[in-house]
Parts: sequence; C-alpha cells; structure tokens
Amino acid sequence: MLKPLPNQRHITYKRREVPVYIPIEEKLMDEMGLTISDLHKEGVKALWNSRQRDKLQLV
Repeated sequence: MLKPLPNQRHITYKRREVPVYIPIEEKLMDEMGLTISDLHKEGVKALWNSRQRDKLQLV
C-alpha cells in the first residue's frame, strides 16, 4: 500500500546561514506579497523550469 505524500515539511538553517537567508526571504515575501511557503514553492518551480530549459538547449 502506498503512503500518502506529506503536505508539510520543515526547513532547518545552519547557524551561519540564518543571517543570510532570513533577510532575503523577508524582503522577497514583502515585495512579492507571498507567504514563506509560497516563496519556497516559487523558488522550486523557478529552479525546475531553469533546469528544464537548460536540458532543452543541449538537445
């Protein structure tokens, strides 16, 4: 039997990453009107689309 996919995840930052990522995330959320979840989903989609375009250029 297949397990259902989780609808929640947890992101942990290393101590040295916190002062880098948190301000960037906050600024992007404010400018784009997104929640943290929406921001991360947009980032994943953008990275996916970029990789797919790169693969097409190689063909």
